[in-house]
Amino acid sequence: MGENKMGSPTAKEIAEMIDRSPPTLSELETLLFPVIQYFDPHYHYAEKVGTDRPTMFVANHSVWSIADLMLPYGLKKHLDQDVRPLGDRMHFAKMAPHRKLFEKLGVVLGTRAVLRALMKDQQSILIFPGGAREVLKRHDEKYTLQWKKRVGFVKLALEGGYTITPVGVSGGDDIFDILLDAGHFLKTPLGKFLGGTDFAKKYLRGGEELPQMVRGMGFSTIPKPQQFHFVFGDPISLDDYQDRIEDDEAMLEARSLVAEQLLSQMEVAHEFRAKSMKEGSWIRQMAANF
Repeated sequence: MGENKMGSPTAKEIAEMIDRSPPTLSELETLLFPVIQYFDPHYHYAEKVGTDRPTMFVANHSVWSIADLMLPYGLKKHLDQDVRPLGDRMHFAKMAPHRKLFEKLGVVLGTRAVLRALMKDQQSILIFPGGAREVLKRHDEKYTLQWKKRVGFVKLALEGGYTITPVGVSGGDDIFDILLDAGHFLKTPLGKFLGGTDFAKKYLRGGEELPQMVRGMGFSTIPKPQQFHFVFGDPISLDDYQDRIEDDEAMLEARSLVAEQLLSQMEVAHEFRAKSMKEGSWIRQMAANF
């Protein structure tokens, strides 16, 4: 979750986001139909979540965020639970071609003010702490968490009295092969020059948010039809840290607890996917490895 550096939303805009009705299951199925059919998502242990109280879902980002919106769909389908995903500022830029789609899917701008308003309204939330950096991960960062020292989501969960529910995602980092990434580019003379410009600092976080050059099926950029598996962990209570919210070391410790649980769910998701792909359609197996 990152602050919106393109201008924070006004109180009126936040209220409109919060009051906007989340999509129905029928709407989600219609909007996401091509994605659902193509990636064949599977959801495991969703019953652990429960519906008696809101929670903060924390998941690992997939390359290009393709997996992310299948998670709200799965919760709605299997538990009839609404969740509000938080999106990076890039998704709400005036020129973003998918902005209207994201709004229809219930995504809201990921600022602290918006998150606090959602918690005050007792809505469940979906956060990808790695943000754009994790979406634009590098070739050697497959299924890693790029959280740096971010602890804001932990502090806000404590502030709002929310549990944190880890959701491990498998499949999203296998839909593309990363040929060139920001790390490669920034080592070139041009990259070194552009990385220090005001433009790069303002819009690309010093070059870290440069998009990758990828290969999907064959030599195209069509993503490989990998199955996606989502594994829900037990909700994590951070009550032991309630009186230590201003202690940075304690917040890093709490964040590590969440990260460990999330990585564990990711491993389970990998196992489910490997078994399912082995037993599934040979056509999907062949296409996913083409």
